[in-house]
Amino acid sequence: MKVSKKYLSIFCSLMLAAAMTSCGGSDSTNENNENTEATEQTSETSELTSKQKRQIKSLEVELEKINKQLPMNMGNGLKMQKMELKDGYVITTASYPQNSDMQVDDSPENKRAILDAANQASLKRFKDLGLGLKYIYVEDGTGKTSEIVITNEEM
Repeated sequence: MKVSKKYLSIFCSLMLAAAMTSCGGSDSTNENNENTEATEQTSETSELTSKQKRQIKSLEVELEKINKQLPMNMGNGLKMQKMELKDGYVITTASYPQNSDMQVDDSPENKRAILDAANQASLKRFKDLGLGLKYIYVEDGTGKTSEIVITNEEM
């Protein structure tokens, strides 16, 4: 099975959209609209406002709900396995069949395609919270991993 770069870009954005809409959202969306300052966040050194801490907690609750629905078949053998908030990133882990012709493209062009296809409200929410996106692809049976990392600054 050969997975094209375009399909992989669409898959990444669909994973984000499916995950963030499967919970029906939360009241933190209104808080995000009020938050006009983007916060530069590193995993250990930055201070978050109390409002941002509440928003992060809300996001963690949403991700817990999503994880209860996983694994989720995303087509072409790809399965979303888990989502988590770690080290300043919303991390989505997916698996794919062993010996497939999976090609993970971490190029700036592919990252832009992922962002262009993604839910803009979710992206704004993550950006306002100083979060980036990380997609981890794990080959079944081998544990071989590939990543696409989109920093907060790239969003």
